[in-house]
Amino acid sequence: MFENYCYEVIQEFHNLQCILDPQRICIGGGASENPIFINGLKQASQKFYDAFPIAFPHAEIMKCRYCNDANLLGAYYHYLEKTTMKG
Repeated sequence: MFENYCYEVIQEFHNLQCILDPQRICIGGGASENPIFINGLKQASQKFYDAFPIAFPHAEIMKCRYCNDANLLGAYYHYLEKTTMKG
């Protein structure tokens, strides 16, 4: 079931890649902290593009730097910006 899920996610990434043409797709949130999930996506990506009928460049898949803490860092940055502007 996990492999099927990863494969379906990769199909959606492929759709986004056709529209946006990214060089890299970064996975964030709590799921990104689990290496099994990231590796599952990478394996599904390889399987998807190996079965593709023509050669197609695909984006690198990796986890975001701040994983699940990105939202907290963004909120803190916003707070600092607002408090600094008042003074």
